Amino acid sequence: MNSYLKSWIRIGSISGLLGLCFYFLAVFHLIPYEISRLIAFFIGPLLVIAFLGLYNLIKVRVANNRALADLMKNQFGKISSITSTKTTIVLETLKETSDIKII
Repeated sequence: MNSYLKSWIRIGSISGLLGLCFYFLAVFHLIPYEISRLIAFFIGPLLVIAFLGLYNLIKVRVANNRALADLMKNQFGKISSITSTKTTIVLETLKETSDIKII
């Protein structure tokens, strides 16, 4: 796993925890009202970043459709709490890295 993906996973995890903490601080009025209103505005963006980190954490690459079916059946199928899955298949990738070369 490259450093870019690790960074997204790390930032996503931190953002998710911060969003959760901010939510409880705002809902249960554990801080002054003015600060609580300010924090409430950060909950949405933090959760968006958290989901982006989660996406990079669970993204998988397989060699072919048979390998994907095997992964879904034998790995995820064993987890009893998973009731359904959704799969997106990318047919072609033009650029895999975040590096942009400026000419």
